[in-house]
Amino acid sequence: MTVASLLSRWLARPLGRTSVMSLVIRLAGLTLGFLQAILCARLLGVEGYGTFALSLAVAQIAATFALLGLHNLAVCRVAELLANRASSEARRFAGRALGIATVAGLALSGLLAIAAVALAQWLEPYDAALLAAAMLIVPVTLMLLLRGLTQGAGAIIGAQLPGDVLRPALFCLALLGVSATGAMLTPTYALLLLAAAFAVAAVVAAAWCRFAMPPGEAEAPACSDFRLLPAAAPFLGLSLGTIAMAEAATLLLALFAEPSDVGIYQPAARLLVLMTVPVQAAAMAFAPRVAELNARGEAEAVGALTRRFTLATTAGTTIVSLPIALTAPWLLALFGDEFALAAPLVWIFAATQILNAASGPVGYLMTMTGRPGSSLRAQIAGLAVILAGGTVLVSLYGAGGAALATALGILVWNGALLRVVRRELGFDPSLVSAFRRPAGAA
Repeated sequence: MTVASLLSRWLARPLGRTSVMSLVIRLAGLTLGFLQAILCARLLGVEGYGTFALSLAVAQIAATFALLGLHNLAVCRVAELLANRASSEARRFAGRALGIATVAGLALSGLLAIAAVALAQWLEPYDAALLAAAMLIVPVTLMLLLRGLTQGAGAIIGAQLPGDVLRPALFCLALLGVSATGAMLTPTYALLLLAAAFAVAAVVAAAWCRFAMPPGEAEAPACSDFRLLPAAAPFLGLSLGTIAMAEAATLLLALFAEPSDVGIYQPAARLLVLMTVPVQAAAMAFAPRVAELNARGEAEAVGALTRRFTLATTAGTTIVSLPIALTAPWLLALFGDEFALAAPLVWIFAATQILNAASGPVGYLMTMTGRPGSSLRAQIAGLAVILAGGTVLVSLYGAGGAALATALGILVWNGALLRVVRRELGFDPSLVSAFRRPAGAA
């Protein structure tokens, strides 16, 4: 069977069509995000952009702690509850999860603000920006949790639009307004504008989530807050591992290099995000579908669905990544002439992401089939490689060393997970299996 026929069969299915719509939204959002990054880099300069990026990374890490893993738990838990027609329980889960995350977000926001003021002399030149970043924690937390709840309810488009399109569109409009008026943009001011954009998007996401949840039954068992937290704990570990791997390079550059090195690295990291679009877009529909099939005990259907997913996303990732790598010097020059030096970083990321996609959706499989612990151990191994390698490589090669360490960590993470999936789920999710053994409908 040819690649074209396999892809046409994938697109003929509801999951394939949903993935295409998700991909279109994701591309629109990333285009806006790319414009946002260009505007920030040009308005802030290399050092200012580095300060902005580090402060944003700290806010995102704090928001991950505040979520307590509930956003990832929400995807599979809501899908399972609705598959079992327990819509009232799904609504109760959503309400309690939102309450817990809001309280945690407010607490961490206060702690970061206090730390930024109390440790200002040690945190310079990041102190003022970190104080502004504290304002980001609650809206980012709620935005991500509402995305998970809405995705679990099956409203894939509604899960994506507020955070992927509306939020960057609002921020871009704000930046264009600043540019048009000739006002001076500082990292602190940029972070406050971003916090406002997240807050508006979170309000829209809340309305969409409420609409996506079906009406509840008259009677339903109560959902205890205390039961939520142990169930979410493995997902918290996974989330912290993911955000740590994503932001480790930025943090290492801040520790062992200059703000300008942090700034130089960011556009290449932004292009890496573009390369992940095919996998992330398809996963919006894939993840809850796997949770649903796993809840019904349909292991063969999970394997067949995964093989189609891997083939489609590897092809998509290659189609996206190769042109980005070939045009990297010109794309990076859009951020400013000094950023063009980061082209080799983009080449490293392109090769890594294609290999990542060819390994299959190993992380999603472990998480959505109730095995987050296995995924967490693989993440810890990958993070250890990034931290150990980055400590040495960043000191020697700056942003290039950070890219090499990140690539090695990603490859170790995916290689470890691939072995675990083969052992625990009993099938090979990689591209090799997709060609060797195409399967029927899920």
